[in-house]
Amino acid sequence: MKLYYRPKTSGRPMRAAWLLEELGADYETVAIEDTDSDEHHERSPLGRVPVLEFDDGTMLFDSTAILFALADRHPEAGFLAPLGTRERDLAYQWSLTAMTELEKAALGYLMRKDDDSRELYRSTAAAFADALEGREFLIGDSLTVADIVTTGVLFASELSNFVSEESPAALQAYFARLSARPALARAAQRVESLFQLA
Repeated sequence: MKLYYRPKTSGRPMRAAWLLEELGADYETVAIEDTDSDEHHERSPLGRVPVLEFDDGTMLFDSTAILFALADRHPEAGFLAPLGTRERDLAYQWSLTAMTELEKAALGYLMRKDDDSRELYRSTAAAFADALEGREFLIGDSLTVADIVTTGVLFASELSNFVSEESPAALQAYFARLSARPALARAAQRVESLFQLA
């Protein structure tokens, strides 16, 4: 497999690399400097990263889609529960809420510095914190796709100090635990992430 990324970007390529590292997958990273090139637009019509090229040559863009596809291809690893289960439903719920609400608020604040984005972040962060009360992970007893998506969004949120200043204690502790995972540090290094970890 090949994972296409652009150096010093946000957490999205890092999320895909993180799951590949957790899976112990054999993959190559390919840095893309010009995401507007025709060549890259053949991989991703929106000209974005990451893009994952599977061994059969097929391509998949969007970090969350890549995570779900990888987890589906490796059900034995337990990063997604089986279809039709409550745990699978929750994986969709928290992954999509992280992307459409938590990240929207954090990035909106970065661009506009407005109170509406701050309030949206606070209310959404509170919902995540409530789900995490007394738990190490969002779903079940081990790391899932939902945790990887959410942690990636929290890295972007911390660009505005939202995790440290606007998040409930349960969400801050969750972020600290998951950002300390060795597979995440390896992933950040492999894709030259903006978020370099020790």
